[in-house]
Amino acid sequence: MCRNWKLWAGIAVVAVGVAIFAPGSFGAALPLLLVAACPLGMLLMGVMGVGMATGRGRGGGDDTEDHPDEVRQLRAEVARLREEARPQTRPVSAPR
Repeated sequence: MCRNWKLWAGIAVVAVGVAIFAPGSFGAALPLLLVAACPLGMLLMGVMGVGMATGRGRGGGDDTEDHPDEVRQLRAEVARLREEARPQTRPVSAPR
């Protein structure tokens, strides 16, 4: 079951709109809205995800210009950790 409260709020608004403006078709629209809830939610999440990935959503800015010292420090730490994680090559001694 889709648990996004914004999706259910939107469906409730549409249901109330159908009940007010087309009360005769409310009985047919309600099951359709309930069945379409999850696919609509997946579609909206996909659209919102693309917006976030392209930087159009919240928090899509590039903070590297704002904190160059921190970026330099983190890059140095990553390089150090990669060096530590690199397997050490030792000469293999012959078995006795």
